[in-house]
Amino acid sequence: MPIRQLDNLLHERKQFQTHPLSVLADSRLGIDASYYLNILTENPPSREPLLAATGGLPLALTQRIESDLRALEKLRIKPVFVFPGLIPNRRGKIQQQHQYESSEASRDRRDAWAKYEAGQEDAATKLFEARGGLHQWDLWKMVLRIFRHRNVEFIVAPYVAWAQLIYLQRHPKAYTHAIFGPTDTLLYPGVDKLITSLDLTSANPSFTFVSKRNILADLGLSEDQFLDIGILVGFDLAQPFPPTMHEQAVKQTIDMVKYYKTGQAAVSAFAEQPQIKSIQYTEQYARTRAMVRYSLVLTSEGTVQPLPIASPSPPSPHHPNPGDVPSDLHDVFTHRLPDEIYFYLSRGLIGPQALVWLTSGQIVESPPLDNGETTEYRRFVREVITEGTTGPRATALALISSVCNPFWHKKNVAAHLWFEQGTPPKYIALNSPQTVQLAERVSGWSVPYAVVEEELRRQNAQPWSAPLSRELLVFNSFVRSLTRALRTLLEMTSLNMLLRHDARQSRDDLLDINISLPFQSEVNTGFGVLAKVYLDALTHINNGQRVRDPNAEGVKEAKAMALEICEETFPGVKSPKQEVERGFRFWDVLHSEAAVLREMIDQFEAAEAWLAPMRP
Repeated sequence: MPIRQLDNLLHERKQFQTHPLSVLADSRLGIDASYYLNILTENPPSREPLLAATGGLPLALTQRIESDLRALEKLRIKPVFVFPGLIPNRRGKIQQQHQYESSEASRDRRDAWAKYEAGQEDAATKLFEARGGLHQWDLWKMVLRIFRHRNVEFIVAPYVAWAQLIYLQRHPKAYTHAIFGPTDTLLYPGVDKLITSLDLTSANPSFTFVSKRNILADLGLSEDQFLDIGILVGFDLAQPFPPTMHEQAVKQTIDMVKYYKTGQAAVSAFAEQPQIKSIQYTEQYARTRAMVRYSLVLTSEGTVQPLPIASPSPPSPHHPNPGDVPSDLHDVFTHRLPDEIYFYLSRGLIGPQALVWLTSGQIVESPPLDNGETTEYRRFVREVITEGTTGPRATALALISSVCNPFWHKKNVAAHLWFEQGTPPKYIALNSPQTVQLAERVSGWSVPYAVVEEELRRQNAQPWSAPLSRELLVFNSFVRSLTRALRTLLEMTSLNMLLRHDARQSRDDLLDINISLPFQSEVNTGFGVLAKVYLDALTHINNGQRVRDPNAEGVKEAKAMALEICEETFPGVKSPKQEVERGFRFWDVLHSEAAVLREMIDQFEAAEAWLAPMRP
């Protein structure tokens, strides 16, 4: 992500240059996918201000991505998207910082609901907008389906995306000709021009770029000093140097590095200060510098190597050499996984989440969008999803570790749950006999492959602008947690079968396998809100009484009026009346399902007796 406050300085010194997008015609453009998606989700019209209140994924995002791809295609620009993979090791008070951020997010969402229920919709929207709780991994499946449909090239990097982008550009075959990404891409020695923004929606599309050579000349810095300044100022993988955490951080840091000649000397000068020692910043600085200079990439031969080895830079005192690669690089990134796992990750067969759990040794569970304040939800997350010996998370971890070297078999993975702050973390039982026995069942499977096409949603692709329901969001939290856990379990099952050679390995349909797996999409509360509005309206029109006899006088007219209210309330839904009817058909299927547990039958029958007379 961008270096903190650097964009402001570059604007001030007029370092940004803008050209027509046609300049890039007939080229291959490497795009940092995380940076691109962050721009879309943080800016209108594809930003969803009420995502924290509805759950699910941004409704307008697909349409925006499709539009951008068409704009590039029109100018014969071939995009190559690079997603970030595993997260490098991060030490320091990361857990405490995460807990603090989770508490703040929960507080803001609680305040937002209070304002919404008090009729202060604008104030509530502002609070919801800042606390969407959307992780980019949540978007991947949706984005990859678009890429598959339009034959868009992509790769998931082993770790950081910008290193893989540099490798693709420097490769002898020139897989890409330019890079569109955040300013931390400039930190790697030898990188000069970087596209920082694309305007694909205007009548005259354009792009904006910067030149590091010009920046260095303007500021009077060397490559090494620019790298040091970027680390000290901070970016998403680098904690800011405490003495520079203020509005003039960049300018002060430039002056400080010039005075001390190097970033290392500047850090050493402050090393004994309590705020530096308490977070072990001297070590953090050294680790971040190694992460940038020796970042790991997936080569065209399918191996994971440090970038200076995979793509040596021209000889220069500022450029890293293959002989300088530290022997403890695993301590900067993670211990090495088999190259096959990085390959399957790169082709979109699996997401990185379970691999991050294993390599980092921790599962960090944040509060859901409803803040997870119910005892039932907390018990569900702890006992069913996370700590259960045959639960989806323990089983997913066992499926990975069982096909890796023995080091991973004994890896401890701790669960950090937001509602158990201050208590010792509990370790996941991925090596328990029950978990191992369940994971080994994969070796005996023989399931024929079949592709199930997902029914397309029939709503307009635009941000949600209808009523909200906090009660439905509570239920959505259960569905969302279980869906994510089961999806991860299925991906790890696919990976396990390939690494065991139980499935054909030489294949080019890895993304198709991913897309064919169940639990592709995350549902929001929209359909539930639509049903609630219809039922509430019908009850209100019926003099505050629920409909008991569908043939009673005035009931038919009341249902028609309730459907009209739905039409007026949900402008973003193409046919609210048909959607309500479809919801009742779904209930019919669910009610007739023979697999319902015996103890739940009475509940279903009672619900059917209540609901049937209200059918439109």
